[in-house]
Amino acid sequence: MLIEGIIIGIVTGYLRGGRLRRLANLNLKAYYLLFIAVIIEITLNYVLINHNDIILEAYSLIAVVIQYLLIFVFVGLNLNKPYTWLIGTGVLLNFIVIVANFGAMPVSSQILSLASPSKKMTLLGEGKFYTYKLVESGVLLWFLGDIIRISFPLRHFISIGDILLSVGVLLLIQKSMTEPEYDQQGVA
Repeated sequence: MLIEGIIIGIVTGYLRGGRLRRLANLNLKAYYLLFIAVIIEITLNYVLINHNDIILEAYSLIAVVIQYLLIFVFVGLNLNKPYTWLIGTGVLLNFIVIVANFGAMPVSSQILSLASPSKKMTLLGEGKFYTYKLVESGVLLWFLGDIIRISFPLRHFISIGDILLSVGVLLLIQKSMTEPEYDQQGVA
């Protein structure tokens, strides 16, 4: 959903007469924290899929908490930018449901029938893909999980937090692209 938000934000920005080069004027602080968070997620997913026997659920939780703390620091440092409060709200909702479920985002059980067969789906069905958990009895705050079905461009499920995060990114991008550029004297 985040990728869609970025693409729609760029398209909307162009349709509103914006320019991609104006994104450079955002001057986001500590943006490298996002790259570190993505590396943690990619690494954790790789280990969970390919070396599931060596990682414990507690280690998965620790990795996810570190990942989200990096994102929170980034959002906090950039709260002066438009719509970062909305991005932060989406991230916070996802974090709350994940921590409530010991590091696992609840996901609709329909995912097993919609997704292509894969080792990830097998592990999810067995309860061994620790960053996700099928919605069933005992899952806390399931309504904040990935339960909203999206069919385009890929069939998957998203959460309320994902929606807020993506809309915040979309609005930030299109607003930044349409902001007037100023010269050194402050003239547009």
